[in-house]
Formats: sequence, structure tokens, C-alpha cells
Amino acid sequence: MKAILIVAVTWLIAAALGRTILDRVLRGSSVQPFGLRSVETLIFGSSLGLGILAYGVFALGLFAHLTSSFIAGWLALAAALGAPGARSIYLDARQAFVDRRSRSTQRSRHTFNSTIAVGSSTILIVLLCISGAACMAPPGAHAWDAIAYHLADPKIYLQLHQIVLLPTQHHSNFPFTMEMLFTIGLAFDGYAAANLFHLLTAILLTGAIFCFCTRFLTRGAGHVAAVVFTTTPLVLWESSIAYIDLGLALFIFLSTYAVILAARGAVLSGRIFESHRPHGQSALLTLGATMMGFALGTKYLALLALVFVIVLAMSRRISGRSMMRFAIVSLAVGSPWYIKNVVWMRNPVYPFAYGVFRNSKYWSEGRARPYAEEQRSFGTAHDLASPAEAVRNLAITPWRLLARPEDYTNRADFTFTSLIGGLYAGFALSLAFIRPKPGAVYDVLIVTVFMFVSWFFVSQHIRYLIPALPFGAILCGYAAEHWIGSILWSTGGKYNYRTKVVNVVRVFVSGIAVLGQIVLLAWGIAVLPVAGQAVIVAEQSGFGPTALSVPETMADLFRTGERERHMNRLGSYGADEWINRHGSSGAGVVIYEDVHGFYLDRPYLWGNGEHSSYIPYDTMRNGRDLSNWLEEHKVRFALFNLNNSPAGSHLPIPDDEDAVQALMRQWYDGNGTGWRRIVGDAIQTGEWVVRYSHHGVVVLEIGVTRS
Repeated sequence: MKAILIVAVTWLIAAALGRTILDRVLRGSSVQPFGLRSVETLIFGSSLGLGILAYGVFALGLFAHLTSSFIAGWLALAAALGAPGARSIYLDARQAFVDRRSRSTQRSRHTFNSTIAVGSSTILIVLLCISGAACMAPPGAHAWDAIAYHLADPKIYLQLHQIVLLPTQHHSNFPFTMEMLFTIGLAFDGYAAANLFHLLTAILLTGAIFCFCTRFLTRGAGHVAAVVFTTTPLVLWESSIAYIDLGLALFIFLSTYAVILAARGAVLSGRIFESHRPHGQSALLTLGATMMGFALGTKYLALLALVFVIVLAMSRRISGRSMMRFAIVSLAVGSPWYIKNVVWMRNPVYPFAYGVFRNSKYWSEGRARPYAEEQRSFGTAHDLASPAEAVRNLAITPWRLLARPEDYTNRADFTFTSLIGGLYAGFALSLAFIRPKPGAVYDVLIVTVFMFVSWFFVSQHIRYLIPALPFGAILCGYAAEHWIGSILWSTGGKYNYRTKVVNVVRVFVSGIAVLGQIVLLAWGIAVLPVAGQAVIVAEQSGFGPTALSVPETMADLFRTGERERHMNRLGSYGADEWINRHGSSGAGVVIYEDVHGFYLDRPYLWGNGEHSSYIPYDTMRNGRDLSNWLEEHKVRFALFNLNNSPAGSHLPIPDDEDAVQALMRQWYDGNGTGWRRIVGDAIQTGEWVVRYSHHGVVVLEIGVTRS
């Protein structure tokens, strides 16, 4: 409950601060429908405020004031600055309440609209409860990125009270706007509040999708689009963990929303708009550029989004000068993260683009090549050197996403919640049979195609497709509402028996498709297992595991013993706890064959040489040199996850310490190459001795022969 309160208060502060800024920036452009409506203003203002709060936390970290007290002070200052905006939000809410009461006295024109509104609202509330409950569970093995760096690195920054260079963790140099929000959660209530911040971005994004449909299409389309988006298994799962993809999608969508609104304002408002056009359009483009800047500050892939949003705007006759300003503002807002990388790592997009930035710190060609190859390994072949094959694979990708989804994620971590389903492709293709279509649908379709094609040629990991899903959901909402409405609103004229039969089929297919995704999601999160023997049984029956399980979430919430048992599925959890209990506060850890350090309360390094050249293995002759170097850097323990070792893959590993020591001497024999040879020599000579072993994760004490 404390976590919910923290996130709710932070959101209110962000919304008020953002509204204050919007009231000033958009002053004079409130002529409807060009001006933002109250709900749109709340969503844009909330997102703007969250971005500003995140950048404030970033500044605190750079100036070594990253403590809960200073973060609270920053929130208090933001609340004071947002006081005028808070009053505006209150007035909007009061007016909305009055308007709703007046509307409730009037009979709804279409029973269909009322029914779909009630149904979609019920579904969204249920999904919100499920995601909120799942946020309270500690991140486990499926939340790989969260416990590797999304949560792990902010935890380190809080422990040190500043943002510092983490030389072995190249992920820590990614843009960290969302991670700064997670830092607020970690500072006051740990992982639960951090998870809820990602859920908050999902809520705002769903609201933005509905608002877009309401403004440019219909409310019915908005309800369907919101349901399609939130019942996507991948989206529901991500909304319950501290990842960044939904935050990225929120900023990109709002940026595109503002640009489309600016481009189509003249069409919507006619003559009245002309006298307000210069200021109003400029204000909306500035707002959109700021949102794009926050996207650039969230993930490097937003650079592609910046390009296609500019192309879309210019195709809608927004001047090149205006879009030049758009690009400058976007890059300026996103630049702090890239400037930090230039200063610290000599590469603005570290660790990428090594061929351009060959002086990148702690990096090399040998590290860059396999890293890039891994990004290209997902999905199907897409090398432009073979254009015919690439185009053919692009054409069949919508089908493969449904038939072979495991190809688009890490095979070892593929679950039911890695799916996006077939609704997006099915409804998008059905648009070819709808004529005419509103202009906004063409805009959304263009953006969706751009994002899908760029995803195909850059990296086909399923999570990277999430920013395109809000646009796809809008297309689904419009198409479904059109096909269902075709029988409900069609009367008279040539509406003969044949037409009626065709329309009934359309309604049936559209309704079953949406209902099918809802039922599939409910079945997956209620029936499929998460881990253990039940997963093996499920796989033998043709089903896989799920990363989000309602029964397990309920057990975690109400039975402490169950939560601890589930946490032990994460192989390194027991070893982390052992080090936390037995190691002194300054005793560092070097982690091999793993990167999960979130549950460690001690300083740690990633040890595998592929991650970084910070540990100078190339200059070391033997294990004694490595031990000396580690001891100089106050590292006292080495943690090995032998389940990930090339020698130990899929083999049973004993828990007996002597047996594990002998096994490690066999696997790390000192005769290999690179860092494994040096580490092997340390193990062979007894420099490192096993002190703990459980489930294939081993803790060794360093420098035992000299103690």
C-alpha cells in the first residue's frame, strides 16, 4: 500500500507540474478542437511532469545528492511549482463531474456504445488489479533486464548517493530516464514502487490511445483499441515489472499524437483556426518535440522514431523550418544522456557504433561484433545484401510472429507473455476493404508501417515492437468498430438479405477475434505454470510457461513462505543472500557467467571479459595476478552461475562444496584462452575456494592461500 501511495503522490506532483507548464506554453491556443481537451492535457501534462522529475533525479545523481532526503526535497519543490497546475486540474475535474451528471440524465443514443463502454471498463479495471498485484512481487528470473540493470543500477547509485561510472556494466550507459523514476520508487519503498512507475506509464498510454480515437475516430474505436492493447500478453506482463518499453512507447506515441494534432488542426477547425495557427501549431510541435526528447532519453531506438515522425509531419505539409526546430528541441531534451556518454565513455551511443567511435572506453571490436550479432540474431534473415530474401521474410513476418513467436525472443526465456497475438495483423489487413478511411487512420497506418519495417531491419526482438503496438491497437479499434457497426447502423437503401448476411459474418468474426484474445489471455495467466515440474508437463502437452500467473501472484501477496520459495527459483538469489550475511559491508563481489546483481547489497563487478575491458585480463599472467588486482579493488568474493557456463549447460550440479570445487577445477582448468584461462588458474592453484553452493550457483572466497 505504501508503494501505491508513493507513486500516486509522485504522479499528482508530475501532473500538476506538467499542467502548469502546458498552461503557459499553450496559452492562446485553446480554440477547440485544436486546443487540448482536459483529459488530453492531463495525460500530456503527467508525461511531461514525469520526464522533468526524472531529469531532476538525474541531476541530483550527477551532483552526488542522490538520497531519499534530496529526492523528497526535489518532489516538494516540483509540487510548489505545480500549484497553479493543480488548481487547473481540480477545476477540470469539477467541470467534468458536472458534465457527466448532466449527460447521465440523457438516454444513450446507441446501446452498443454503452455496452462496449461498460465491458471495456470492466476489463481494464480487472487488468489493472492484476498488474498492480503483480508489481508487489519481487522481480524473478523472467525479469532479466530489471535485475541486471533497470533496477540494479539505480540501487547502486542510491547506495553511493551519486551516479557513477559502472565500468563493467555497459548497459548502465544507456539512456536512463525511466530508471530515474525507478530510483524514486527504490528510494522510498523498493522494487514494488519502481514496478508501479512502469504500470503508471501503461495507464497513461492506454488513456492516450483512447483519447486519440475519441478525437479523430469514435469512442467505440477507443474502447476496442484500449482493450486490444491491454489484453496483449506482452503488454500486460511488462506493465507489472520495471522495464522501460511502455515508457518509451508512451513518449513516442504522445510525440506523434501532438504532431498529428498540429498537422490536422486546420482541417478540423476551419476558419477559426487560421488566426491561431502560428502560435498553436508551434506550441503543439514543441510539446511533441519534448515528448520525443524524453523518448530519446529512454532508449537509443527512439532515434528512428524521430526520423519517421519528421517525415510524417513534412508529408502533412508542416514546414521544414518547423520540423528543424522540432528536431533541435528533441535532441536538446534527450542530449544529457548522450553528453554524459561522450564525457565518460567517448561514445554518445555506447556501446553501439564502435566502428565510428573506435576510442570507446572499455570496449573493442571483439566485444562489439558478437554484441551486434546477437541483436541481429532474432527473427528471420534481414540483411540488405540479400534484398529478395529480406523482402520475402518481411512479408511473412506477421504470420511468423503468430506461428513461431519463440524466434523473436531469447529462446531460454520464451513464455506465454512473450506473445502479441494475431489481432494487430488481422485487423490491419482488413483496412484494405474499408473505403473511405479518415485521414488520421492513414497517419497511424503510415507510422505503424514505418515502425514495423524499421524494427524488422534493426533488431527483431519482440519487446522492441512494443512502441508500434499503440498505433496498431488504434487500427484494430477502428477496423473492429467499423465492421461491428456496419450491421448496427446500416438501414434502408440496398441493405438486402445478402448484405445482411455479410455484415453478420463481419460482426461475428470481429467480435470473436477480440473476445478470443481476451479469453486466451485469461487462460494463459490463470492456468499456465511459471516454473518447476509443472512447466515440463505443460511443454510435453504443447504449452509453455508464463511469466505472469494470477494464482502465483496471489500466493506471493498473502503467503510469505510462497514468495521466498518462488524467489529461490532465481539461481543467484541464495548466493546473494549468503554474501549479504557473511561478507563485510565493503567486501566486493565479481560475478561470472551471470549479470543479476540486484539482490546483492555489496559492491560488484561483472567479471566476464566480454562485458568490458575494465578488468585487465590481457595484462595478467596467472590467477595470482587476477587475485591481486581484485583485492586491490576490495573484491573478496567470486560468484559463479555454473548453469550458464559453457561446460555445464543442462548438467546436474551438486551442492556439496568439495564436489563443486572439483567440478570447477575440471571445467576451468586454466588451459583455455582469455579471461577463462586466468580464472581457471586461480581456481586450480587454490587462490579461490568454494564457500557456498546451491542450485549450481557458487560463491568462492578470493585470496585464501594468503589469509
